[in-house]
Amino acid sequence: MRHGPVLPLLLAVSACGGTLASGTSAPAGREDRFGAVELVLNNRHWLDVVVRVEHDGETTRIGQVAAASSGRFSVPAWAMGSSGYVRFVADPVGSPVRSASDWVNVWGGQTVEWTLESQLDRSSLLVY
Repeated sequence: MRHGPVLPLLLAVSACGGTLASGTSAPAGREDRFGAVELVLNNRHWLDVVVRVEHDGETTRIGQVAAASSGRFSVPAWAMGSSGYVRFVADPVGSPVRSASDWVNVWGGQTVEWTLESQLDRSSLLVY
């Protein structure tokens, strides 16, 4: 009977935890970790670029943006990997040079704005 008082206590504690009823939302400020991410690519380079995302040792093609134009893509949650750490890669069509962002942690619902400059090593990435 040494464990007797522990069982009622565990049952009482587990009864306090609950789930959100259907139709209610998560607490304010909590982001959906597994939602899609919006990628905005401003291509100031003189070549078209193919955009990819690297995640979990894999590379997924996102799309292509024409020279001196912008593109907007919805990156599905599965392409963001299990950890959320990704790197965006731009391959200019017809050039051996490529540009890759730093590894960033991205959450569902966020927007990634990547600006590729004519000199690719001057490119910048913004997550908000």
